[in-house]
Amino acid sequence: MELPNTNTQIFTLFIFLLFQLVPVVFTFPNIPNIINPLRAITQMQAQQIIPNHYLQPQSQSQFRPPAQPQPQPPETEQQQFLNAHNKVRAHVGLTPFVWDDTLASFALSWANRRIPDCRMIHSFGPYGENIFWGGRDHWTAEDAVRLWVKEHRFYDRRTNACLPERLCGHYTQIVWRNSTKLGCARVKCSTGGVFIMCNYDPPGNIMDRNPFAP
Repeated sequence: MELPNTNTQIFTLFIFLLFQLVPVVFTFPNIPNIINPLRAITQMQAQQIIPNHYLQPQSQSQFRPPAQPQPQPPETEQQQFLNAHNKVRAHVGLTPFVWDDTLASFALSWANRRIPDCRMIHSFGPYGENIFWGGRDHWTAEDAVRLWVKEHRFYDRRTNACLPERLCGHYTQIVWRNSTKLGCARVKCSTGGVFIMCNYDPPGNIMDRNPFAP
């Protein structure tokens, strides 16, 4: 029997290999990655370098503008009286006043009596007392307390007395250590301006007593 020549052997081997590779190509669609390994490695490196959260769409909640601070409601007149007094007491290391409705009612009762004339007359009641009159109606609770506190310039702590021909009793009542309660009122007068009155309990400005002494 005559043996096939070399060309016949090569052709037969080619046909055999072709039929071996065809099923592989149709079975594995990623065969181009085997054929082109450089492209496959490049794609894998790109997937490792780029994090997933950059490839995914971000929700709208991540782009919300920062929350704006809410405006604070204006202080009530009671808060203005109390805060203005307590800022002064805190400055000299004293405990804050607490608001007392009984004192506030007493102050309002006397202030209402001053509406017709707005005269600077004290009630001479059982409490410590500061009064204020302003010729126009723009004066606020803070304005009155600020003017009372300015009297600190006329108080001599070394002698525990006001400077000659000066008033300082409004200030010493505000910083009287033993006074713990506060109640105030502000009214508009028929003649124009405002009348403001604050009462303190226990009362201060006791003769020969230092307002800062316990």
